Amino acid sequence: IYDIAVKNGTTGVQLSQESEMKIINSFFSNLSYGGTISGSSNFNLFRNNTFANNSEYGLFVFFGSSNLIDGNLFDSNKYGVFISSTGPPEKNLFYNNIFLRNKNVSISDSSDAGSLNYLIYNNSFGEIKWTNDIFLDNLTVQGDLTFPGNVTIWNNSAFVNTNALIVGGSLI
Repeated sequence: IYDIAVKNGTTGVQLSQESEMKIINSFFSNLSYGGTISGSSNFNLFRNNTFANNSEYGLFVFFGSSNLIDGNLFDSNKYGVFISSTGPPEKNLFYNNIFLRNKNVSISDSSDAGSLNYLIYNNSFGEIKWTNDIFLDNLTVQGDLTFPGNVTIWNNSAFVNTNALIVGGSLI
């Protein structure tokens, strides 16, 4: 699915028992759910999409594993991304996404203990990859994750503005 715009309604794109699907350069706004990954949907790609002004979730992930969510903008949703305890979803990679002005939290991770999902930012200067299993077990992030911005990699340095974020329920 390439270059589509879905506005107003319930769900922009829903993957249920789908594998190796690609959702690229699309726009999902003013919906309940910008997108959902469910029903053992694995190895899918969401790249360079915008999920904006959705009343519930930019992206709702349950029963889906090993999906790549790369370079998307999650702006002004109730939740940028919600990872459900159902499934459980695991091994999903959130890579170079921008989370901005989401009302409750940027990422809400309710997955079961031991269900690791990954958050990574990089560019040609380096990479920030969270490796602490406690954080990977609960990726919940409150605050804006902008790259560059609160996450910066340049001039042989990589850092996160920890004053701007609450991660896993506490300041990092």
